[in-house]
Amino acid sequence: MKRSPKKKLFRSPPGTPPIKTMHDTLAMIQATDLTLLAAHPVGKANLQRIHTMAEAKTAELREMLGVAEQIEQAYAKALASVVEA
Repeated sequence: MKRSPKKKLFRSPPGTPPIKTMHDTLAMIQATDLTLLAAHPVGKANLQRIHTMAEAKTAELREMLGVAEQIEQAYAKALASVVEA
């Protein structure tokens, strides 16, 4: 049987809500000795790769949150102007 060369560290079943995946990933991280993993050259390289991906996802989510807040503020402003009128 052939193994996939790029097996993901953690994979959720299709259709799993993103927040559930994030909670499951956090639980896995908390149950793992990352210091021990980082002490090994291969483990350290994998942690650096995963950290880079996490940084990129965090930046993406912050940008989305900023836009969502602007949208919410626009709706709130419109609703406030209707109440005052």
